[in-house]
Order: sequence, then C-alpha cells, then structure tokens
Amino acid sequence: MLNQLKSKLERSLEQFEALMDKLEDQFDDLDESGEVLWQKTQMHMRKAASRIERANELAAQALSIKAEETELQLHLATMDAHDQWQNLEGALGLFSQKLQSGVNAELDHARVQAHLAKLDASDVVSAQTEQIRHDFSVSKSKVAKEVLAAASKLQQQFSGVIDGLPK
Repeated sequence: MLNQLKSKLERSLEQFEALMDKLEDQFDDLDESGEVLWQKTQMHMRKAASRIERANELAAQALSIKAEETELQLHLATMDAHDQWQNLEGALGLFSQKLQSGVNAELDHARVQAHLAKLDASDVVSAQTEQIRHDFSVSKSKVAKEVLAAASKLQQQFSGVIDGLPK
C-alpha cells in the first residue's frame, strides 16, 4: 500500500510540475495585474508541490521504516523457524532412536526365532537319527537272523547231500 501511495505521489508531482511549466509558457504575456495574480498563484502552486514532495518523502521514510520493521520481523521469524527446527530435530532424534530400538528389538526377536528354529531342526534330525538307528538295528537283526536261517538251511541241504554220498 505504501509503495502504491509513493508511486501515485511521484506521478502526481511530475504531472503537477508539467502543468506549472505549461502555465508559465502560456502566461508570459500578462499585464501587470495579471502578472501579480500569476505570481501569487505560482506561490500557492509551489506550496502545493512542496507539500506533495513532503508527502512523497514521508512515504519513502515510511517505506524505509516499514522495510526495517519488515526486516526485523523477517529476522524474528527466521529465528523462530530456527528454534522450531531445533525442537523438531530433537523430536526426530527421539523418533529415530525409538524406531532404531524397535528395529533392534525386531532383529533380536528374529535372532531368537532363528535360534529356536535351529534347535527344533536339530531336535528333528536327532529324533530321525534315533529312528534310523533303531530301524537299522532292527533291520540288521532281521538280516542277521535271515542270513543265519539261510546259512542253516544251506547247511542242512549240504548236510543232506553229504549224508547221501557214499561213504
């Protein structure tokens, strides 16, 4: 708003000075009473121009003050944003730590689960090994019995054959 006011005051002053120049050119050939009247009018016009210039200067000062005030407000806002960032940074650090501790807890849980699975697998292998040993032992016994039975049968057959041989 102050920028617009200053801009309008500057344009008004330029137009006012241009008007004064035109009027001076037109009133060069005045008689004595017209000349006195014109000089009084010029004096009033100069006062008006002076007041427009003063208003323009005040607008420039207000803009300067406004700029300084704006700069101060900007600086304060920047400091506030910095403080907010530091608070946010701390909160993000805590969040990161909690997230990391949660991840670590999950990793620990996964390690425990993997260890338990390894133990279960070991138990299954041990149980199967025992079953295989038992089955092997039973099979070995059966095979030994069958081999012994077969050998006995063979012996009987050979014995029968030998008994049937002339003596």
